Amino acid sequence: MNLPSSEGQESVKISGFIGIIKNEEGKILLSLAQEPFAHSPKKVICRTPFQTSAAKLQGILDGKRELDPQLFDLISSISPGKNPDEIFKMGILDVFSLPYADANRIDATNIGFSIQVKEPELVKKLENNGQNRWCSPQEISALAKAGLLNGHTSSATLATL
Repeated sequence: MNLPSSEGQESVKISGFIGIIKNEEGKILLSLAQEPFAHSPKKVICRTPFQTSAAKLQGILDGKRELDPQLFDLISSISPGKNPDEIFKMGILDVFSLPYADANRIDATNIGFSIQVKEPELVKKLENNGQNRWCSPQEISALAKAGLLNGHTSSATLATL
């Protein structure tokens, strides 16, 4: 992927994508997810509901909903009537690079993006029947301090402040 840089364009290998979805109040959408190495009860940690590998996202952009139906529906709901590929090409996302995934192992970076949703119906729909929750910056800070926030979500959240 080519990203703008002070020299013009920089070619970057992509590891994954982390999306931060905000409402008009500046709250960020988070969900609970099991992660095998989480040091928390039942191995659960908070993260953005939009976190995926580059390969899976490409499959979703190619229309393969079966790869991750929840993520496909989440992307599609951000801009109803548009398919995921069109949403990324619309220019409505603030895109930024995040620290390299693991400089010792993978020579690739994660791409973060943020988008603000304003329509009350969409804000409610994104809660996904209580599976996702809108969190204030103070709540996110408390989750990070308690060690309950996914590292990629933490980096992407910080980049959007």
